[in-house]
Amino acid sequence: PDYSPTGVVADFDKDGYGDLAVSDTRYNKNAGSVVVWRGGSTGPTTKYRLTQSTSGVATAATTREYFGADLSAGDTNGDGYQDLAVGVPYEKVGTAKDAGGVHVLRGGKSGLTGKNSQWFTRASAGVPGSPAEYENFGSLVRLRDIDRDGDKDLLVSRDYYGSGVLLPGTGSGITGTGARELNVVAAFPQ
Repeated sequence: PDYSPTGVVADFDKDGYGDLAVSDTRYNKNAGSVVVWRGGSTGPTTKYRLTQSTSGVATAATTREYFGADLSAGDTNGDGYQDLAVGVPYEKVGTAKDAGGVHVLRGGKSGLTGKNSQWFTRASAGVPGSPAEYENFGSLVRLRDIDRDGDKDLLVSRDYYGSGVLLPGTGSGITGTGARELNVVAAFPQ
């Protein structure tokens, strides 16, 4: 696969300036990464890189996993900081090669980190189905309040043609409890 860079603008450190998060799926032999440029009064300032080797991120960086294949930003736990959903469609889950998953990285005073991040796959409690070889769950991700309860939800899809999985948002973050298949693809505009 050749994932083109994707990016989102969100205020991950709540300083009043939009930060730019851009995927770099070719980083480290396609293990992938997300590069974040901090926003400032005159535009981008410093930058930092997040990978699956970042402290607190649930899984290890391995070549050809494409961390960052898709990105979506939103405040998932109501703390006022924007968080980032990061698709990892070629992650091995158990024995299922390229089953895929999605990380939710938390924003905070110092920006995005791996601290208190969340990791979801078809093997996560409450998520329907089982990890399947070559499913590429996490190819498409979107954070939106889909069920209109005031909390951001996470919609995850494997491609543009099948259904998506809705992981509900709560006041403390995304959960697998109550997750369900929806006939909606996580490909609508950021």
